[in-house]
Amino acid sequence: MSIEIIDADDPDREMLVRFIIETRENHWSPQQIHDFVEWRYFGREHSVPVMAVRDGQCLAFVDSQVRHYFLGANTIPLQESSEWFCMPKYRPIGLGIRVMQKLMERETPIISVRGTVASQQLVQKLGWRKIRPVYLFSKMVNWKSRVRDHWRRLSDTNRGSELTVVNEAPGGEHPPPDDVASDCLKTRLETWEIRWFDAAPDFIGKFHWLRFYLDDSCCGFALVRIYQGAEYRRSQIVHLESTTDDRWTNLAIVEKTSGFLAKSGALRIMARASSPAVCRAYEDAGFVNDGPQPGFLWDRERSLPTDSDTDLSYLRGDDSIRPFSHQANASQTWNE
Repeated sequence: MSIEIIDADDPDREMLVRFIIETRENHWSPQQIHDFVEWRYFGREHSVPVMAVRDGQCLAFVDSQVRHYFLGANTIPLQESSEWFCMPKYRPIGLGIRVMQKLMERETPIISVRGTVASQQLVQKLGWRKIRPVYLFSKMVNWKSRVRDHWRRLSDTNRGSELTVVNEAPGGEHPPPDDVASDCLKTRLETWEIRWFDAAPDFIGKFHWLRFYLDDSCCGFALVRIYQGAEYRRSQIVHLESTTDDRWTNLAIVEKTSGFLAKSGALRIMARASSPAVCRAYEDAGFVNDGPQPGFLWDRERSLPTDSDTDLSYLRGDDSIRPFSHQANASQTWNE
């Protein structure tokens, strides 16, 4: 039987479960992987992954999630591609490239971040253009960092004391604060996504939705995840957004978020950002900049600018919500 390149649909979920179990080193049970696939790939809106299949077996895969971005006063849909993988024996015949080309046939432009050096070279050969990179940030929580953060807040600004935070259930019907239109290509967290995160399986971790108020006005929000790592409790700032470029307000938002995670028992905090204002806020808050991850854009009409300020602080293909070993290198084990 010949190989088919198809859009994944409900009947294909068990095939995808077997693909993950057979090809990836993971630390979850088969039932947990089944629940993960059900939630991540088939529980979302605007999500249609691409698979290469033969005789009921998945041979290659790329995920796709459509989300809405702001560019100036306009809202545009973009696909976020991630988890591009082909079984090694089928790479010489270009099967992995074929699933990506299937994705590229859709009208909606595509953005992608990270991947192996080989995959980055491939997408550029396919005509993708480079955009602003995403920077990964991390911070270990210990008594020294707590003391340092405390004294920095006292000496630098009293903005943190003016900022209040409300911890709400992720599934609540609370829309994000209104954003200011700009030249920044910027993503927004949508209400349906908040409910989707709230429906995540328990073993993935606990999500919390934080809203920040300054002078009784909502000035930002964050979606965070707390989960048990291989050796200690970890956390992730999945999405962070501010309505201002004020340096001290953004610093206060990051520090309030970090403080919430530290009080929840997390010993390590991970985040990502691309806009200069958010990157500076993380650095001001004592996060270590772990370096840039290249970003790429596929736009058939080449109508989208690549030189504008781009905020890719949140992407569906985050690589850290997945059923694989904590010790595994994401760029070596999955995005190939």
